[in-house]
Amino acid sequence: MTSVFTITDLETNLDWTVRVVFQGDRYGRDMCLVHDDIEPMIEFYDAEYNFEKDVDGRVLGQFVSRYYAETLLNDHDISRGLNLDGGIPKWSINAACYRVIICNCAEIINEQKAAA
Repeated sequence: MTSVFTITDLETNLDWTVRVVFQGDRYGRDMCLVHDDIEPMIEFYDAEYNFEKDVDGRVLGQFVSRYYAETLLNDHDISRGLNLDGGIPKWSINAACYRVIICNCAEIINEQKAAA
């Protein structure tokens, strides 16, 4: 049960597609891999581009980065934002947007756990 949402970083006006990948979900280039770990992952896509699509054909954007959810959810200092790719300056999420992303992802993951 992959969950996807789009959010705009109001400081940069950049749209991000954020995707929570659960065990059994497809991910990776052309969605050719299956996530077999119980720990969910969080993916970030630059929604400006029309490159990647999910298994339902929904446009995600250009893949930027993927983290295990635990890595981000256990980060106790979310006041600084998140740099997704040091080589591309625009691929940084500012603090206010990052806090919303973390809260949304935590809620999605908690709902999934409650439903299981």
